Amino acid sequence: MARKKKQVAEFHYYQMPENRVLFALLGEKWRQQYGRDIDYLHFHNYLEIGYCYEGSGYMTLGEREISYHGGTFTVIPKNYLHTTNSMPGKLSSWEYLFVDVEKLLEKMVAGIPGCAEQMARRINSRAIFTESSKYPHLADLIKEIMNIIRSGEMYCSRKRKDLCCLSHRGGAAKRREQRDIQPECQSRDKIKIR
Repeated sequence: MARKKKQVAEFHYYQMPENRVLFALLGEKWRQQYGRDIDYLHFHNYLEIGYCYEGSGYMTLGEREISYHGGTFTVIPKNYLHTTNSMPGKLSSWEYLFVDVEKLLEKMVAGIPGCAEQMARRINSRAIFTESSKYPHLADLIKEIMNIIRSGEMYCSRKRKDLCCLSHRGGAAKRREQRDIQPECQSRDKIKIR
């Protein structure tokens, strides 16, 4: 009987800048041939939001293999096995945001017992792979956050607060519309960002 091949995974550890809840990997460095000579999955210590600007290939998310192209975006929980592979000989252009979900939610829902933990469990429960045409509001928000970071305005706190609140409120409203579910935390009007 043949032995089952042992699967290898690589842990990509990132150090979050002090007093921050997110950082970005942007620019030309991320226009490359993904997956060249790589036959293993990897995972991160933070939630990864990826946006594909151009190129095509496939992404492996856990056990699923899905085709991607320009306009695809992903939300991959921390510790979730995945990898990206460009079409052979072709370049793909991706950019990434890495988010400390727990720390962000603690700031957003301060004073609402258990809400941050409940929301973090839900966010970290599955990976999302979708098209910007299906969720243009979210795709635009992802690109806007990346552009703010790229421009150096990232730490203009008013803009950051507006984006975080917009993300929380817009995303929650969209999910309720699509799934007809009750909000996880009833006191959304008490959202605070410090």
